[in-house]
Amino acid sequence: MQIPMRSRDSGGGQEKALISVRTFLLGAGILVFLLAASGILGRVLPSGQFEYRVEADGSRYVIPGTYREVPRPDYPAWRWFTAPVESLWGPDAALVLQLSVLFFMIAGAMKLLNHAGVLTEIVTRVGIRFGDRRFRLVAAMVLFCMAIGAL
Repeated sequence: MQIPMRSRDSGGGQEKALISVRTFLLGAGILVFLLAASGILGRVLPSGQFEYRVEADGSRYVIPGTYREVPRPDYPAWRWFTAPVESLWGPDAALVLQLSVLFFMIAGAMKLLNHAGVLTEIVTRVGIRFGDRRFRLVAAMVLFCMAIGAL
């Protein structure tokens, strides 16, 4: 079974790209695993905090040697999985929403670059330029990927 997803082909018409149920379930399983792992680590690792020094300009600095353990809240396991949604109603909700919008904008820019063929063209040109020098090719490709990641 496959789940249809809409995408545009290069001719401007509509074509359906398909993602298999297996791929979707694998992605969902990885997400559930990561949420469970973070919840388990939250119970296993010690909980603590530092004292901070606030400067005149408002910046905060950690005071070395002031770490102390604090009692950790005993959240039930089901809250591990609702935490991403709960963060939208917490005190840092504006920051979470701003970061989400930023990530969507970056993903959109990458999709546009890919759809326009810019990424493929850059990789092809780097391959042609450094194709006869294998180690420089690897270095140039790593540099390119790092530059794209820095967007």
